[in-house]
Order: sequence, then structure tokens, then C-alpha cells
Amino acid sequence: MFIRYINKTSVHMNLFTTFGHKLTLVSAAIIFAATSCSIKMLEQPEMLDYKMSPAVWVLKGDSVNMESRLSIPNKFFHKKGMLKTKLVLVSPSGETVLDQIDYVGEKSKEKGITVPFENGIRKSKGYALPYKPEFENSKIVVRTEATVKKKSKQFPDVQVANATITTQNLFRPDFKVLSATEPKPKPVPPATAVVFFDINKSNIKKNESDKSDVQAFLGELKNRPVMGRVRVQGYASPDGKLDKNNVLAEQRAESVANMMSKTLDRKTKNKRQKASEWLVEKLPYEQQSQTEDWMALASAIRSSGDLSDNSKMMSVIQGSGSNLDKQKSLKKMGTSYKVLADKFLPTLRRTQIEYVVDFDPAKKAREEALAAMTPEAAEKAKLDQLIVDFPSSYVGYNNLAAWNIRNGNMDEAARLMDQASKLSPNSAEVLNNLGVLAASKRNYRTASSQFAQAARAGAQVDYNQGLCAIPLGDWATAGNRMARAEDSYNKVLALVLAENYAGASAALEKITDKDAAYFYLRAILGSRMDNRDMMTTSLTRAVALSGSYREKARKDAEFVKHWDKDYFQVSIR
Repeated sequence: MFIRYINKTSVHMNLFTTFGHKLTLVSAAIIFAATSCSIKMLEQPEMLDYKMSPAVWVLKGDSVNMESRLSIPNKFFHKKGMLKTKLVLVSPSGETVLDQIDYVGEKSKEKGITVPFENGIRKSKGYALPYKPEFENSKIVVRTEATVKKKSKQFPDVQVANATITTQNLFRPDFKVLSATEPKPKPVPPATAVVFFDINKSNIKKNESDKSDVQAFLGELKNRPVMGRVRVQGYASPDGKLDKNNVLAEQRAESVANMMSKTLDRKTKNKRQKASEWLVEKLPYEQQSQTEDWMALASAIRSSGDLSDNSKMMSVIQGSGSNLDKQKSLKKMGTSYKVLADKFLPTLRRTQIEYVVDFDPAKKAREEALAAMTPEAAEKAKLDQLIVDFPSSYVGYNNLAAWNIRNGNMDEAARLMDQASKLSPNSAEVLNNLGVLAASKRNYRTASSQFAQAARAGAQVDYNQGLCAIPLGDWATAGNRMARAEDSYNKVLALVLAENYAGASAALEKITDKDAAYFYLRAILGSRMDNRDMMTTSLTRAVALSGSYREKARKDAEFVKHWDKDYFQVSIR
């Protein structure tokens, strides 16, 4: 916007607004018989040319950037004169002098910028003013006072700028937190042991009960008696009568059950109750017996090189004859059978025991408690337990902090993130969430640095980086980062600010949550694209959904060129 005054017999003072509208303000006939430089300076302010760019200010980052220019023509400025110019912000709440520049003639004793009489001067000055809310609904005027010798004159204010576009402030600070993959408890390897028996015996010999694997098994059982399943499998070797072997296998299993019950300090008044029956009452217990373990015998023979008749023996074992017929056929193999009887059959006279730890009563109680909670409370309780289960891992602290951030508990989130950072300072999730906390305090530069580090650590944080760039005024980065993110309200805003209107239009159409803010942003895009229908219909929808947008649109400099148009007024009724 600028005002230029030209000294002629007929003087026209023209005001060019940002909208390109030309308004003739004054037309008067002034006739001078003789004009001196002092009269010019005091009586002809129309010869001063004021300009400001841009004519509608734009908030970018935390400041408003503009340039003011003043042209003083030649042979206008009195050699002893002085011109005081003030840049004044006029808002509904009052006036604020933003800057003052004094100009003086060649022979003036006052301080200021010297203006040569013969050549005049053109002076420009750039500003980066820290933004204040009153900038939004204000105008900028130049207020000038001319003095020649002892005579002074105040010139009419000249408007050079109108309102401030603050569209960047429409961004939603919904920065995304990251949760780390939760560690899994290491599975407890099953405790196993084998108790061997003499032929036709079911009593446990001391050297068997004292074996390291048996003692380790019993120790595990005693320490965690109800945290797993116990399996006991009694066997007999495939020699002898089948009915006898059946009883023998069951007795061997019961002998081991009795040993375990003593380990668990069995106390019962029922003297006839079997140890296995008592164990079934106390813990998950399973007991079986398998009389003649032909499969184990076949496996042993197949892997052995000690028998010359391997193939014949395998043929017998895998044949269709009865168990008794198989025993008779094997015994006819002479020396080979003797090796089998001495080396392999003793390993089959056994009871195998296994303790699989897969049950935690405390865990089950927690699961039952969680089932009674709301989903939100249950999630927090799980994260609390994660810290208890893995106190040296950053994951629980980080993930619980993320939960608190989502729920607005920033102080607690900061405390948890401090611990997570100590445990894993270079974790991508930790770096990102520290950035989110910084952004929540509007420390966007710190947040931007944290997000950059998170990206280098492997996190996908384009959305956060793009969103953070909006209030920093780095709209090119905001547009580039958001272009790679999912379609959202903030993505559209970033692309609008970056003047990528095609990209903004495409993203806008993919958004499903079309609230009042959505339609207001769509109206801004329509105005910038000179799409009047898009602008007016969107404003109407926005106002219909939320009446607050009616007053906002009336003062929003995005629509300054439409303010006085009937179609604009109709759209926000």
C-alpha cells in the first residue's frame, strides 16, 4: 500500500490499498503565485511518498517482517527544516509507536538523517517486529510532523498497512508420541530330570535321587510349586511280561511322585492317599505310564553303531507282531541281543519328570483386575507393571510417559522421560517424546532439534518435524515434511502456508473429519486460490458448525480483500 502526492495545479491524492482498489480521496485546485521550499515542506505533504511492503502483514514464526520506504523529492526539504516520521500501530486497544525516524535539512542543527535539498532522498528500513496479539486487528499509519524554523505542522496520518495474517496460529499441536516395543519375559526353561531303575524294580536308589538334575528339579519345584505344570511319565523296558511291565511303569511313576510330595512337605491324615493324588490337589500335575517303550528302543538302535544286526532289529521292532513275539525274535539274535540288553534296555527303565513354568498366580490376579478396569486405566496399569518387571529398561518409563502425554499429564510425563533418558539417551522413541514435551512448552527450537535427532536414530517423525516448523515460520520445511505424512488438518495447513495449493487441495479432499476448523481452513485456501465459491460455501459451513468463526472471518486478514463485498457478508450471516 502506498500514498503518493503530486504537486500540480489540480492535485489528486490517490490511495492504493492491498486489494488494488483506487480511491480518489482529494481533488482540489491550488494555485501558487510563488512557491518557496519552506512552503512546500509545510504546505505540500502530498509530495511525500510513503510505502510499506507487504501492505498486509504476515505473522511468520514469532515475528512480523516488513519494509517501510519514504521518498522525498528534490528541492522539497528546507535546508534548516526537520521532518519527524512515526510508524504507529493503531489497534482497538490503543496506539503503539513502533519506530520514529527524523530527517533534517542540510543546514539544520538537529539530529537526524540529512536530506540534500537538490537531490532529495529515498530511505528504506526493514523491521522484524516481535508479534503481539494486537497486530491481528490493527492498521499501520505514518504520522508526520514538519518543522521549518519555528513553524511546525502535523500532517494527516497516512495508512500504509492493514491487519496481520495469522494463519500459522491455526495449527493444532497434536504432536505424535512414540512407544517402544515392550520386552518379553524370558521363558523359564523347563526343569527336567530322569530317574533310572534296576530291572524289575520301582524303588529309587540313593545315587539316583542325589543326581544333580534330580536335585535341581526338586529345588525348582519347591521354590515355585504353583507356577507350572508337572509331568511324570513312568516307563518299563520291552522285556518281560506286558502285564507286569504295566504295573512296573506305574509304580516307578508313583515312586517319583512320592519323592516330590516329600519335597513339598506333604502332610495328610489320609494314609491311603497316593502321592500322585495329593499332588493333583496341590498343583497342576499330570502322571502317565507307558509300559514298553519300543519307540525309544528303536531310536537308540537307529543311532547306534554297536550292533551288527541293526537292520534286522529295526525290522522286528517296527513289525506287526505282538510285544511278546518281538521280544522272542530279538533274543534269538545272540551277541547283538546281549549288547542290546546290557547297553540299551537299562536306559528305558526310567521315569521322566518335567516341570514347565508357565503359570504365575500374581500375573493371573493382575489380569483379572485389568479386566474389571476401563481400557484407559488398564493400559496405564499394564505400563506401571512393565516398569516393575523391567526396572532397568527405558521402555516402561518411555511408554508410560507417552500415555501421560496423551492424557495431558505433562509434569508426570517429564519425570518419567527424565528416567527413560538416563537409561537410553539415544533411543529414537525417547528423543521424539522429549521433543513432544518441549513443544508442549512452546520451546519449538528445542523440539525441532530433538525430532531431528530422533529421525537420525531411525524414527519416522516427518509429521512432528513438519508440525514443529509451522510456529517456527519455516513453512518450506513444514510443507516438505508434511507432504510425506498422512493426510490431516495440519498437513493441509502446512501446505497452504508453503503455498503448495495443489497439494493442499488434494490432501483436503481425503480428510474425513470435516469439522468447523476444516471448513474454515478450506475457505482460506479458496481465498488464496481466488476460488470465490470454495471460499464462500466453506465459510457458510464453518459458521453453521461454530458461530465463533463469523467474527473471526470478519477480522481475519486472509479475507481482507473481500470484507466489504456483499457475497462475503452473505456467506457469514
